[in-house]
Amino acid sequence: MLNTGSRFLKVNHAGEMGAVCIYSGQIFMARLTAPSLVIRLQEFREHERGHREVFRAELAQRGVPLCRSYWLCAGGGWLLGLITGLLGQRAIATTTAAVEHVVLRHLDEQLATLADQDPAASACIGSILVEEQQHHDEWEGLAGGHWAYSLAPLVRLSTEAVIQLGLRSLIDAPLRRASQVRRQPTGMPRRRRSPGFSPGQARQRTAGALPGSPLNRCAAPPPPPG
Repeated sequence: MLNTGSRFLKVNHAGEMGAVCIYSGQIFMARLTAPSLVIRLQEFREHERGHREVFRAELAQRGVPLCRSYWLCAGGGWLLGLITGLLGQRAIATTTAAVEHVVLRHLDEQLATLADQDPAASACIGSILVEEQQHHDEWEGLAGGHWAYSLAPLVRLSTEAVIQLGLRSLIDAPLRRASQVRRQPTGMPRRRRSPGFSPGQARQRTAGALPGSPLNRCAAPPPPPG
C-alpha cells in the first residue's frame, strides 16, 4: 500500500494536469472573448506544466503509476476551461481563483500532515506554493460580479469532489485487492457434506451403519418370525 506522501503526490499530479487543461480551454476561448488575458493565461499554464513535471519526476523515482483520476481531471479541466472561457474575463478569473482557493487549502493540509514523515514529498509540495498563491491572488483581483455567487461555489465544490475522489480511490483500491486475496481458496479440496445433514448427524448416520455400533445395539429388535 502507498504511503501518505505518495498518495498526495499522485493526487497533486492529477490536479496539475487538470489545471493545465483548464488553462488550455480558457486560452482557446479567450482569443475571442478576453484577448487581453491570453498572454497571462499562457504564462500561468507554463507554471502548471512545471508543477506537473515536479510531481511526475518524483512519482517516477518512486515507481508509482498515474492516479486513477488523472484523465478525469484532464477531461473535466478542458470542459471547465472551454465553458468559462466562453463566458468572458470575469468568469475566467472567478473560476481560476475558486480552483486555487481549494488547492491551496489542500496543499497546506498536506504539508501539515506530512511534517517530518516524507521530506521529499514535502519539498515537492512546498516548491509550488508561491506560484499557486500568485495565481490565486491575481485572479481574485479580477474576479467578481454575479459570477462570485453563481459560479465560484460550483467550481469549489467540483474541485473538492475531484480531489476527494482521487484520494478515496487510492485508499479503496489496495483494500479491495487485500480483500480479494483473503477470499481466494487455499488450494486444498473441501470435504463435501451430505445434503440436509449437519456434521453431527452425518457422523451418527455413519456410525449407525457399522456392525457393533452402539446405535445398532440400541435399535429395537426385529419382530419374531411368523
